Order: sequence, then structure tokens, then C-alpha cells
Amino acid sequence: MTKEVIPSEISNELGFMQCVLDAVPDPIVICDECGRYQNANQAFKQLIKHAGGDYKNQSGSILDCMDIFDEEGRLLNPENTPLGLALSQQCEVKQRIIIRSKINRKSDIWSAVASPISTDFGVRGAIITLHNVSELVSYIKKTERLSFFDDLTTLPNRNSFNQSLPKEIDRCICTGTLSALLFLDIDNLKAINGALGHTAGDTVIKAVANTLLTLLPENDCVFRFGGDEFVLLVRDCGDTGEQVARNLSSLSDNIIQSLRSDIYIDDMIMPISCSLGAAVMPEHGSKAEKILRGADSALNTAKSSGKGVLSIFHEGMEARISKNFNAQALLRDAFINDGFVIHVQPQFDFSGQIVGGKPC
Repeated sequence: MTKEVIPSEISNELGFMQCVLDAVPDPIVICDECGRYQNANQAFKQLIKHAGGDYKNQSGSILDCMDIFDEEGRLLNPENTPLGLALSQQCEVKQRIIIRSKINRKSDIWSAVASPISTDFGVRGAIITLHNVSELVSYIKKTERLSFFDDLTTLPNRNSFNQSLPKEIDRCICTGTLSALLFLDIDNLKAINGALGHTAGDTVIKAVANTLLTLLPENDCVFRFGGDEFVLLVRDCGDTGEQVARNLSSLSDNIIQSLRSDIYIDDMIMPISCSLGAAVMPEHGSKAEKILRGADSALNTAKSSGKGVLSIFHEGMEARISKNFNAQALLRDAFINDGFVIHVQPQFDFSGQIVGGKPC
């Protein structure tokens, strides 16, 4: 039997096309209509080699030599891979997949595009292009995490809190339960930063975060608002207002005492003073803004009461704070616009002459 000879022109053309394929940095593989290997570039061969597979295995689909998962980590059946879908549906399929190495179990995330190769006689195969997007996905996840978690303490941040609070209020209304929002402010953080530096201040913030996490039940949440302020979401903290007040007082006492004795900087106990303000939902409001304002008013009351205490919001609190604020505003305005008039009480000697005066 005479061996078929490929004309040199065709051989040169095939060689050139293979060079073009090998020059592409992304893995490319060509399969027949059953998904069996036909050709590939060097990038694909290296991928299969690292995955611990045999790309020349002719017994089944080319993708049988790899473990392929979806983005959620579920193992894909061959018919649900990009190649399987492209061949069965006879259309281009784009899908993000995870390819896990059988050698070192390292997982990489790939964007896969499988395009069927069609002729007048139907689908004759498919071409698959892969692009490694692991670094991009990692960057996106890191960015998303920074958007919702504090970088210093790893606690959920203000953005996370803004999403959680309305949901918790709605849950309380639907279930008829009472939850509490507590603002916690570190009273002496500025003094620590000034005396020991911001590194020491960061150590205190992380230590406070860890202390709060250990003292709160697993179902409750701790958020860092930024600076020296934390927010505690205490769920189902009582059936009545009195019971809630007792439970919050007990919790705040534990927090205050722990921060006074459990914070260490350079093997030295650093007593931390904190003030807390609480509002109960939905007792003190059915809207997030109302609850926030109530807890903030309670915190201001606690700080003005000598610090290191808990204050629970009540309706007269806002009016008093608003009155004080308005009075301060009027005083500032009067000072700026020369609104003060000084009255002097004259002083006389025995002869009736004015010898001095005192402001009255």
C-alpha cells in the first residue's frame, strides 16, 4: 500500500498555521464532533501537562483529562462543560470555569469560549479558547471585600452595616422581636495616638474589635464605622423594654470592664474607656435613620455624663440635645456678630466716687 504523500505546499501551509497557533499565549484546542483531540497549541499542551492529564487520549472527550468545575466549585459533567454545550447546542458558548490540577491541586479560573466548527455536512467539531482570569477574579473579590469590610480589623464596615440595619428592622417588625443598636466610642483613643503613636492606636482598635467579638453571641454582629467608633447589632435581646434594658446593661458592663483590663500594648495593660449609646428597634423607630439618630443621641448623652457608661435612648433625649445644639448655635452667632453686651457693676468708695467695676 502506497503511503499518501502530502504536497509540500500544503505541508508548508499546515506548518505555518501550527506556528500561528503556538504563537497565541492563550490555550487553544481543536476537537472533532465527539470532543476528541485533533490539534492544539503549545499553551494548551502545557496546561494539560500541569493539570496531570493526557491530551492525546483518544478514548473520550479532550476535557475528560481535566477536573472542571463551575464558579461555585461544583464538578461539571462532560455535557455541561463549554465543549459539551457547544457540540450539543451547536452554538458558541462562553462560560467561566475552574480547572483544578491533579498534581498540586492548584485551581485556576478560566474564561472559556467554545465555538462549533460547521460545514455543509453539519457540525464537524469545535475550537476551544481559554483565558486565565484568576488574577482578575482575585482583584475583583479583594475590591469587593474592601468595599464591605474594614481593612484593619477585618470587621464588616459602614457599607455592610447600611445593608444589614434595614433588614434587621424589618425582621423585628415581622417577628415581633426586639433588637438593639449600640454605638460604642473609644473615649481615650486620641490621647493614646498622641502619646504612643498611631501604631499603638491601631493595636488598640484591633484589640477592641477582638474583645467585642468574644463578648457578643455568635448571632450578633460587630461593625467598625471608622476612627474610634464601633457599632453593635444585638439581636433578640429581650421580650420587654425592661428586659432589654437589663440585658444591654449587663452586656455593656462586661464590655467596659473587659476593655479596662484586657488590652495590652508592649506587655503593658492599657486601660481603655468607652461610652455606649443604644436604641431599640422597632420600639424607637421603624426606619434606619430614626434608629441611627436615636443611638447617636444616646451616645452623646453617655459621653456628656462622664463617659464610660451606657445610655439608652428615650424620647426626651432628642429634644434636649436639639435644645443644647440650638443654644450653642445662637452663642456662636452672637460671638461672631458682636451680639454680646457687657454690663458692669460699679464700685464706689466712701466718698461716692467710682473706683472700679465688676462684670455682672
